Amino acid sequence: MKGVLLNVLVMMIKLDRRPALSDNKDRLIFLLPAWRKDWWIVKSLVVCANGSRFGKALRFAPFMIALAGIGGTALADERMVIIPTDNQPFTAEKSDIVRLTGKGIAGSKIEATVKGPAKVEATSIVRQLTNGQPLLGGMVKEFDLKLTDTGKVTVTITVTPPQPGAKPKVTRIQFDVK
Repeated sequence: MKGVLLNVLVMMIKLDRRPALSDNKDRLIFLLPAWRKDWWIVKSLVVCANGSRFGKALRFAPFMIALAGIGGTALADERMVIIPTDNQPFTAEKSDIVRLTGKGIAGSKIEATVKGPAKVEATSIVRQLTNGQPLLGGMVKEFDLKLTDTGKVTVTITVTPPQPGAKPKVTRIQFDVK
């Protein structure tokens, strides 16, 4: 996400006039910087135009900005996602993403509270399909945790059914960050 925003916000445009080139055209060069891991990657897109066509080429700037955002997503880094299938303690690296799932009946309120060196980076409501049709009666919510430091993390997922007076189901998951 950081790279996509930087592509759009830090996009630079320059006009390159080089008489040494044989085609003798003005070039509009879009430089699209993106932050990847520990360095900047700069991709360039060259739009050639001559004379009055150069003004027309400038009209493509908004399109190029949109294209930069789309291109930035293609350069996304891979990441390790850990999805525990039980409540047993485990160990994760600081660079990993931990995805925890809460399941309940339709209309349930699903919440997660985090204690320790982690924070909820993203929350997703999952629609499950069978034969192209949504499954009825269930609700699934996923919580992606970004690990901020080393230490012990405790996550409590509370699923509260929609019926008045129903007792919430509480699940505690613990893991270590190294």
